Amino acid sequence: MNNNFHKIKQYNQMLWKKGIKCIPFFLLIIAVTGMVIGIFAAGFRILLKNDQTLAAIPVGIVIPDEDEKVTMISGLIEGMDSVGSICSFEYLTEEEAKRALTKGDLSAVIFFNEDMYNDITRGYNTPVLVQISSQRDFRTELFRDLVESGVKMLQIGESTSYAIYDVKKEFPLARKLSKVQYAISMDMLELCLKRNNLWDEQLLSSYGSDNLTRYYTGIGGVMLMLLLSVAFESFFTHSHRTFERALRRIGIGSITVAVSKTLVFAGILWFFSLILYVGCALVDIYDFSFISLILLFVPAFSVGSFVNFVFGISDEGSGIFTLIALSVVMLLISGGIFPTAYLPGVLRTLGQVLPFGIWHRCILDICGDFESVLYVFASLFLGILFLIPACFGDRCDKN
Repeated sequence: MNNNFHKIKQYNQMLWKKGIKCIPFFLLIIAVTGMVIGIFAAGFRILLKNDQTLAAIPVGIVIPDEDEKVTMISGLIEGMDSVGSICSFEYLTEEEAKRALTKGDLSAVIFFNEDMYNDITRGYNTPVLVQISSQRDFRTELFRDLVESGVKMLQIGESTSYAIYDVKKEFPLARKLSKVQYAISMDMLELCLKRNNLWDEQLLSSYGSDNLTRYYTGIGGVMLMLLLSVAFESFFTHSHRTFERALRRIGIGSITVAVSKTLVFAGILWFFSLILYVGCALVDIYDFSFISLILLFVPAFSVGSFVNFVFGISDEGSGIFTLIALSVVMLLISGGIFPTAYLPGVLRTLGQVLPFGIWHRCILDICGDFESVLYVFASLFLGILFLIPACFGDRCDKN
């Protein structure tokens, strides 16, 4: 028993030495890949900079007799982030504004009334006239949606105030009606000016509960392990028939070979995953956790088993091409380029159950908020599932 353990130990030491020799080739692949990605990223950045997807919406503002108080109100609207970031305002006379709107130079014109400020302070509901261009382009429709959203918020505020007035008719109020209406008005004003509070408790994003940086960092983690697998082709394939027979004669069979190769390669994947994770933790992409350090071995083991399985079922010399082809297909379908939310229904479902998608979600759960252990167990199951054929496959007949 001790003799067999010693032989297995020596075989694993040999595998570690063989794996370490492959690391320089992996670093070369990373350097070349990084240069190519950098060139493409710089090109896309230049294209996006020169081709602005959404130009500012031109909006005219008409203020009667240059009223300072009304100008202050319009300046408040113009200074709001959600409005000023997509609209450009121009102060015009009524004739100039109508002429520009007719020509299509403006998407909309806002007409303020003379007594607007005084009416607001007196409690009168003086409407603001908004004329929108008849052109059905994207910018005009976007501004129309902005106006409709603002009107709906005003309707909510007014209906709340009127509801309190109706309640007062039936039930006594502890405070004066004017004070209650004033408190409601201030609450509604704060709600309109801090609309981000509406979405604090529910996040709807194509990246799920993660942001863009975390999402694509997880993609980068999976791609790092697959790129490392490409560099380790000789680790899995360069075993001759004589060497395999010699291993069998000393008691090291196909099960021991498959398990040893998978665990050694998973250990190397784990090492590089830890480097990436610690680096992300230092720049505050992820929160550092010792539990995450340990659990990162699970996706490393799963990827290692998958790679061992792919090289095991491939003919001599074709394993590397099979691995690259499978990696590219899974990258596209599992949200590696665009999130799966943008893919058709069938591809979206398929991308979530492919190994790449499971590994990605596993890494995000381990390094992130750890909302669920489902994908951790799914990755572990995949690792065992891919390891079984490698253990019982007669690999030496291929050499």
